[in-house]
Amino acid sequence: DKVEDDRLRFQYVRDGETIIDEQSSSTGIGDISVFTGKTLMHTGNYAVTLRGQVKLPTGDPDRLRGSGGTDAALSATASRTLSERWSMSARIGAAYLGGGDVLPELQRGWSGFGGVFVGWQAFRSWSFKAQLDAHSPVYKSSNIDQLTETAIQLSFGASARIGRNTFLDLSFTEDEFNPDVSSDFAFQIRLRTRR
Repeated sequence: DKVEDDRLRFQYVRDGETIIDEQSSSTGIGDISVFTGKTLMHTGNYAVTLRGQVKLPTGDPDRLRGSGGTDAALSATASRTLSERWSMSARIGAAYLGGGDVLPELQRGWSGFGGVFVGWQAFRSWSFKAQLDAHSPVYKSSNIDQLTETAIQLSFGASARIGRNTFLDLSFTEDEFNPDVSSDFAFQIRLRTRR
């Protein structure tokens, strides 16, 4: 409420020193993530899956499109099919945060995360999803809530089967639960395949 609409400025000042001051929007590649997973147990309507992820520092940390560090995460997901059209799952995990270039002196080494998911197979090739995610803070020692508080986000999306084992996922994320900590709005598109 202190500036006109459609203006952008990310500024971080610590002990009188300006560490971040980004005032213009930019377009480009962010950090790229690689995922893998293995189903550990599958019995009837239940499944337990172990997933791993590595995030590579391909984005520009000076333009806040990436962290500048390589991160790794491991999580376990328990899934259940409730009916022919409905499914749900819950996930818990931990992430190792490699030394990044965005406020490195404040970055924590580890972060915990988790979430719950509900899916509805509306048509043969289309499904709709809702997901609630949370993660512990990734920064420490700051008076800014956005850096040191737990983030909670609600996502809605759709998945379209565009091949035998290929899917196109579209989703948007809203900061309904803690708007001072989570992103205001985010849109994601993902192409995935499975064996």
